[in-house]
Amino acid sequence: MILTDLISKGDVREVYRHPDNADLCVKIDYVQGHYARKRKTSAQIKYYRWLEQRAAPFDMMTRFHGCIDTNFGRGYVFDLIRDDGGAVARPITDYFHSSEFTETHYQSILGNLRAYRRYFIDNRIIGPSSHLPNNVYALGATKGTGRLFSIDSLGANEFVSVFSLNKHLAGYKANRKWRRLIRSMSVRWRRNGVLQEILRDSEVWLV
Repeated sequence: MILTDLISKGDVREVYRHPDNADLCVKIDYVQGHYARKRKTSAQIKYYRWLEQRAAPFDMMTRFHGCIDTNFGRGYVFDLIRDDGGAVARPITDYFHSSEFTETHYQSILGNLRAYRRYFIDNRIIGPSSHLPNNVYALGATKGTGRLFSIDSLGANEFVSVFSLNKHLAGYKANRKWRRLIRSMSVRWRRNGVLQEILRDSEVWLV
């Protein structure tokens, strides 16, 4: 498969539009042969496949659709999250620069964080990542609405099978990563007073 339309580039992967399906994207490890990155990707793919086998719900995370060969090497096919208007959803961090945006979406962001926490902990899914750009906010058709999704870095990079097979360890790991995510948001966006109000909400932190 020939990939030409680059969507984004992170620390580990480049993301391209799937040339044959507008609802999919293809992720590429852009430093081929880098052992640590290949190991991280392999662990995450195994975790996605394990979630599929377990029939886990994918309501708030992207689904993995398999591997393909591309002009950049091995590619990994995932859902492409879009706003209701059709644009590719942006990292939620893009919106936290604006207190005005956060205030307009106050109830939506708060509701999404509550649902996000419950979704990962109740389903014993190890995520979301504390790396905030891995979480996108898809704008809804109605002003002030949106949906939060985890698009990358699910699973524990270390000893994935151990955490996955034991429900107590999985719950512990999921909760620890959740707290790390909220703490990262609180520190990085401390100047966004509206967001700080959201993060202080007891139901966001409640375990």
